Amino acid sequence: MRSLPLLCVSLTLCACGAAPTPKAPAPAAAPAPEAVEPGPFAADATLRWRADGAALRVAGRWVLTPADGLMVPQGDTPPGALRFSSLRGREAMLADGVITLDGERLPVPSWFEGRPVAELSMTALFIDEDRIYVHQVDPEAGEATCRVRALAETEWRLPSGGCIEGGFLQVDALVRGPGPMVGVLSSGEGVGDSTVVYFDPRKGQGPVPGPTWASVGPVQMNLTAQGGTAWIVTAQPPGAATAGPTPHLYRWDLMDGKTEDLGAVPPGASPSPDGTLAWIENGAVCLRAPGAARRCFRP
Repeated sequence: MRSLPLLCVSLTLCACGAAPTPKAPAPAAAPAPEAVEPGPFAADATLRWRADGAALRVAGRWVLTPADGLMVPQGDTPPGALRFSSLRGREAMLADGVITLDGERLPVPSWFEGRPVAELSMTALFIDEDRIYVHQVDPEAGEATCRVRALAETEWRLPSGGCIEGGFLQVDALVRGPGPMVGVLSSGEGVGDSTVVYFDPRKGQGPVPGPTWASVGPVQMNLTAQGGTAWIVTAQPPGAATAGPTPHLYRWDLMDGKTEDLGAVPPGASPSPDGTLAWIENGAVCLRAPGAARRCFRP
């Protein structure tokens, strides 16, 4: 009889009088992003960041400054022309064998005997604020060469350390980075290669630690103006043999070679030097800085 009260207490606690444990409320669903008002740009409009990250050129003509949200027309870019810029924001354009910089015209001759400039593939970048590097490829001969010109001089000189090289002969783009770092995008036989190298015109080229970035689709790359980070948008993870269904943004630490997958991004997204993404959505230009909400702009 002495154990009965204990049994009753136990039953009361377990089945009779205890209030049910309240369930945690379900997390609120994230609000859907607001619809983007239509803009005038095609889905495949070119997006090219200035090397200092302070401006974005859209469709070759419009320039967006993210700091104030202004988008204004600023000179057309002829078909086949290349715009490139320095880390201090100086912008030049290479077109039809001439570089236009600060209102001056710098002729770029062919460095292949008997081959006109129109038959060559060319790309260029600022080595620093005072020197420009131009890379020429003769696709028919399967050869490449280069020259460097100091802006205070008139002569193009062959670098004593040799030319910049990518994974393939055809160099499609060169990306200005901090110090001697240069991003190199090259292609051949339907495959692309993306890498970053140390380059000094006198000492030549040296490797930067990191994975192999091969791809069969479009790749966008940018480098921080200071420090050592590369941002790469590609649908093919580093070292993978095939591409995935959607592009991802990767952060590549150029000091230790480690990479981080930051997730899926819109097709055609272009990273800025600080990792801000730009893409076209419903004809408008949309930007998203790391950890910030999307902002969209129209002229």
